[in-house]
Amino acid sequence: MEKSGVWHDIPSDVPGEPPLRLLVARINNPNAVKLYRELHKPYARLEKSKGYLPESIANEIMAELLSRTVLLDWENLEDANGAVPYSQQAAKRLLLDNRGFRDAVSDLANQESAYVADQQEAIEGN
Repeated sequence: MEKSGVWHDIPSDVPGEPPLRLLVARINNPNAVKLYRELHKPYARLEKSKGYLPESIANEIMAELLSRTVLLDWENLEDANGAVPYSQQAAKRLLLDNRGFRDAVSDLANQESAYVADQQEAIEGN
């Protein structure tokens, strides 16, 4: 569950529309931790010298990290042109362009209770 993700339903604002479903892995899953180290390494000196990473770099790292290891799939995502099929590239673009969406995915990935409950259900089901 931690790496394979848990489905989260986000209710639609439009009555009768299905919820947006996001398959989200835990933020500190082993794949995410490893990738974060790789993505952050080129900027370690810059962060040390400034005391922080510039927002554009931090956003790029976060979008790459979330799109490759945390946001694993979606259902019922639409834009002005209709349904948006999931791909890592589409996820990264959306995570970069929409801070609210990026924050929502990050919040879901940090909900420890979702992963503990899902793990407990798996144990009880076996």
